[in-house]
Amino acid sequence: FFSFLNLFCLIYDCDSTHRIVANVVPLQPCTACDMSGRGKKRTRSSDEEAPFDGDDTEFLNIKDEPDDKVVDDKVVVAEGESGRITLRAKTKLAENKAKLAESKAKRAENKVRRVSGVMDSIADCWLCPITLELPIDPVTAEDGKIYERSAIEQWLRDHNTSPSTNSPIGPRLFPAPQAKATIEALVRSGAVADDKATAWKAKLADQEELRKLREAADGGEGQAMNELGICYAQGELGLTQDYMQARSWYEAAAAKNNLAAIVNYGWYLLNGQGGSINIGLGMYFTTLGAVKGKLTAMETLGRGFQFAYYGLPMDLAKAKYWYEKVINHPDCKNYRKTRVTENLEYLALQADDEA
Repeated sequence: FFSFLNLFCLIYDCDSTHRIVANVVPLQPCTACDMSGRGKKRTRSSDEEAPFDGDDTEFLNIKDEPDDKVVDDKVVVAEGESGRITLRAKTKLAENKAKLAESKAKRAENKVRRVSGVMDSIADCWLCPITLELPIDPVTAEDGKIYERSAIEQWLRDHNTSPSTNSPIGPRLFPAPQAKATIEALVRSGAVADDKATAWKAKLADQEELRKLREAADGGEGQAMNELGICYAQGELGLTQDYMQARSWYEAAAAKNNLAAIVNYGWYLLNGQGGSINIGLGMYFTTLGAVKGKLTAMETLGRGFQFAYYGLPMDLAKAKYWYEKVINHPDCKNYRKTRVTENLEYLALQADDEA
């Protein structure tokens, strides 16, 4: 029994062991602690470290060691600089660190969301009241509002009132460089909503393409001149639709012997688009284009002879001639072929009526 008691003394402190058995048997000298009677509490050797006391603040100073040991698949003892801890404590520490990191990430995300919301609201203040998009070339009108230049210019051609307040305004427009710089900074920061930013970037790309096109046109390239005329005619690349400008560029390109521009300029002359009608000069350019195989010019001559347009006499045979040249042309697309075929069918009915 006393050998068994000595074993307990080795494992637990002597004082506790002796107190447990005091009422059972008379106490005998304890070889484990070298005491008689009630011994004093066993002290640890100087090289034995104190067990983990449960203070969470100690977690931050614990260094995991590579030689951790597993006891009964439950306890891991880390012989680190600051003590010995259990697996449960290490797991708790890891969980706390993960929760802290998650909390910080959420706070950062919420902060970014709030800032983005504010920046997006600021961007809304710069939306053009006409296009409802961020302007590439912002200007200030006489009503004090910011507009896309091309949009407000087109508006003022048909109105003498503000599109925002409906109050009378004059035609003067003032550049808004600060608004332009602010809008660009907002978009490039990534804080503006995708739909606004995408539309603005697309317009910016159009503006760059227009710059290159205008540079080539100013350099005397006939094709660039014709393309610039098309942009003005259709209001593309951020330009305001302007038939006078289109006609001017077509004329310049036709002087450079650009075949497409010759046909376009001839059509503008025949129909008085962007200027006065000039049938003689218009027929000259149209016939020149038809002879050189331009489908639009050939179809124009066919309609002219069929319905006596543009000062031409009604001549169904010549109309049929030009229509068939259109249909048999290798570049004739289905939509044009369908239209010209319908004209030929109507032409046949006209011929029957005349007969």
